[in-house]
Amino acid sequence: MTYAPTRTFKIKTTEKNEVEETNKTLADPVRVNIVEALSHAEMSFQELAEMFRMDERLMLYHLRRLVRAGVITEYRFGGYVTYEVSDQKVASACHVLYELWAEEATKPMSQVAVVL
Repeated sequence: MTYAPTRTFKIKTTEKNEVEETNKTLADPVRVNIVEALSHAEMSFQELAEMFRMDERLMLYHLRRLVRAGVITEYRFGGYVTYEVSDQKVASACHVLYELWAEEATKPMSQVAVVL
């Protein structure tokens, strides 16, 4: 006996594009690490640049990608800019990715499996 699904869910094209954009954005371990850091506390641009020891232009590139994807929110107070996580569900998913990548990084190269 075969069973047919009782309900089919269709994702609107705009929602599908948003999901794809979020997935592409979070495919970079640097951005996952940024989200992981922001999931613990709101941070300024300067704090993030210092924490990751990253060139300011490169940090700005990653932050803009995360803001554009809706993963983080940017707040401006005059010349001071802070960032926080927009969605705790996305932050939780980033935490899982962070843990997987951290676990893989501790293994010898002969035991490393492709995570994605």
